[in-house]
Amino acid sequence: MNTYANIRAYKDIIDQFRDFAKHQGLMQSQALKFLLDHYHESEDQQPEVISNDHPIVQRIEETISIIRNIEKNQTKPILALLQLLFEEQPQNRPPSKHQDSNELSELENHCKLLHHQIQDLVRKIEPVSPPFSKSYFRIQLSDTEYEKLLNTFN
Repeated sequence: MNTYANIRAYKDIIDQFRDFAKHQGLMQSQALKFLLDHYHESEDQQPEVISNDHPIVQRIEETISIIRNIEKNQTKPILALLQLLFEEQPQNRPPSKHQDSNELSELENHCKLLHHQIQDLVRKIEPVSPPFSKSYFRIQLSDTEYEKLLNTFN
């Protein structure tokens, strides 16, 4: 007949083990036996370590050497293609300085016009302070001015 013995362990580990045994529907002794049997079975089935003489390792090394050879000898055409792709301007049509200066002056004029329109809009803002609610701002615009602003910013 089997006799009982005591094992000392941390309380939280013992609680986890008891929950495991209860979840499995086993007595604690049976659950411990189950865990030990499982450990011994999996210990016998250790994975095989692949040596450098294994055919898979040799194929991987050959593939790596081929890739290194390609990197050393065949990147010049690829590099030229990448440089062509990432050039800022196409080679067949260089930008003219006159065209750039005209575009810049048009943009500056447009920015000045927008700046004046925004200043006019800000001048038309009035603070409103009602006695029983929060203060707010009101823009005094006529219908035509409102339509003009919508057309400008759309």
